[in-house]
Amino acid sequence: MKKQTRLKASLFTFLGFVFVLLVWYLASFLLKRNQNDALPYPHDTFIKTFELLFLSQSETTWLGMAFTLYRILIGFVLSFLLGCLLGTIASLYKSFSNFLSISINIKRAIPTAAVVIVLLGIFLGPKTRWFIDYVPCILTFIVAFPIIYDSFKNGLDNEDKDIIDALRLEGNLNSPRILFGIRYKDAWPYIGLGIAQSFGLSFKVSIMSEILIANSSSKMGLGSLIINEKQNGTIENVLSYALIALLIMALIDIPFIILKRRNEKEG
Repeated sequence: MKKQTRLKASLFTFLGFVFVLLVWYLASFLLKRNQNDALPYPHDTFIKTFELLFLSQSETTWLGMAFTLYRILIGFVLSFLLGCLLGTIASLYKSFSNFLSISINIKRAIPTAAVVIVLLGIFLGPKTRWFIDYVPCILTFIVAFPIIYDSFKNGLDNEDKDIIDALRLEGNLNSPRILFGIRYKDAWPYIGLGIAQSFGLSFKVSIMSEILIANSSSKMGLGSLIINEKQNGTIENVLSYALIALLIMALIDIPFIILKRRNEKEG
């Protein structure tokens, strides 16, 4: 029964992919029929993506990917460490959770584009201009931190009551041994989902910020490559770089999808 359900899910996923391709082909055909080349056909985009990755401009493409991932990882590691620490404390001490609630909600609601504009105004001076290249790190932190904070806090808050009672009998519920040995493990479905969601969102926000700072910074990055191709009028390359970003996010999501399915089986 489970095998049939899995096959059915795979079939409909494939059909969904085919549907997206058909819509893309139709939209491209209608635009080209009206002498508008703004949307290349899917096969042209796939061929160009392969060329950018392995043939022409491959060195530039891989450097751009490396710079983007480097910036994201800086902001994401800081988000994870601080989110883990503060999320755990907020779960253990409700007064601390109430104290942080306003700042967490502000970070969650603040428009990221507005932050980029403010940071550009701050760092455009001759002595601080070098810091513009790290604006995507700040954006990544602002976006990822509230999600990771919530994932740790909610994961610990939703621990089974019977397990909590049993742990209290064994010793200090908040001891590092119990936190790392039992409670974080039980909270992993929340934590893993939070990591996957925040990293995917961070990737999109980082590329968006690279596009916005492209005129102020000449450093590499997928966002910078996208805006350069847009200015050169090569829309096919713009879509190809966007597809490369999508492929990277999909590869990052795969381990978390596998872990999620494994947890569902064990649960």
